[in-house]
Amino acid sequence: MNKKLTILLAGCLLISSIFTGCSKKAAKDETNCYISLEQAKNAAKKQKKPVLVMITQEEGEQNGGSQYFVEHILLNKKFSEYCEKNYIQYRLDFSTKNIQKSAINESASEEEQLAAREYADYLQQGFQFARYLGVSYTPAFYILTKDGYYVAEVEYTEDNLNVELFTEILTDYLKQVDYIESLVKATSRGTTEERLAAIDSLYTVTPTGGKFILSDFAHKAVKLDPENKSGLVGKYYFIIADEKASQLYSEQDEAGAIQAYIDAAESGKMEPVYVQQCYYMAAWILEARSSMDSNQLVEYLEKAYNAAPDSEYAENILESIEYYKTQFKSELMESNE
Repeated sequence: MNKKLTILLAGCLLISSIFTGCSKKAAKDETNCYISLEQAKNAAKKQKKPVLVMITQEEGEQNGGSQYFVEHILLNKKFSEYCEKNYIQYRLDFSTKNIQKSAINESASEEEQLAAREYADYLQQGFQFARYLGVSYTPAFYILTKDGYYVAEVEYTEDNLNVELFTEILTDYLKQVDYIESLVKATSRGTTEERLAAIDSLYTVTPTGGKFILSDFAHKAVKLDPENKSGLVGKYYFIIADEKASQLYSEQDEAGAIQAYIDAAESGKMEPVYVQQCYYMAAWILEARSSMDSNQLVEYLEKAYNAAPDSEYAENILESIEYYKTQFKSELMESNE
């Protein structure tokens, strides 16, 4: 039996608004790659090119893949010329030598301390971005549209890590870039139904790790059909509630985060499975509180189960209800007397 509540859906409690510019001057590393995602996206918009995200770390690699990539591909003249024509390069290098750049030395000048703080900001943004993408190895490569929307993770093998083959792989992904950009355009054209269909398609083709970038489209869907007459918008109400709750949760306002889910669950604008997820997430947050109300926890779980008893999550929720009723038996009995 599952004794602890676990997140039902990957992607819950994610903060989408994590990227802010730290400096007006171009922030690039020694390989001439942007280290600021916002600056890379700005350059991509101006030059109308997709963004190639490169995640590297020299330490902890048995085959030295990142170091090999940097030395034999990234610094290769032909590769640089290829990217100059086709991509904006954004590199997240988590090697120790770069992490050390974020250390603030008290004896350093004010300008040097400012540079260290800015670099720390870039690293923090990079860490969060990599975490959301679910990066588990390096080197890892991802492609974003010129507006920063997720296109794909670049699939490669060690044999592909040479300039000729790697550029061929990247060229093949340009077709997927065009497809994602066509869906983005379609969300602003045609009838309400056609726009909603484009938004649905965009969410469908974007893997879980890249969905957090699509927040604007959830808000657009709700504006297109505020009463969910189409029956297609419930999931976007949930996404918006999750976004609001995650922001409050990050600010340590657990009560506010719980209420965000409850308000959405009681809005009458979501299908049962999303109502279920909202009540479950409220219970998940409540369980972690030091002053947890056992009666409230069980009530949220029961509401979650009753909302969609035939869902794929119902059995898990029912097990949690039985477990907590056993754990809190004396407290529940006292409250009912």
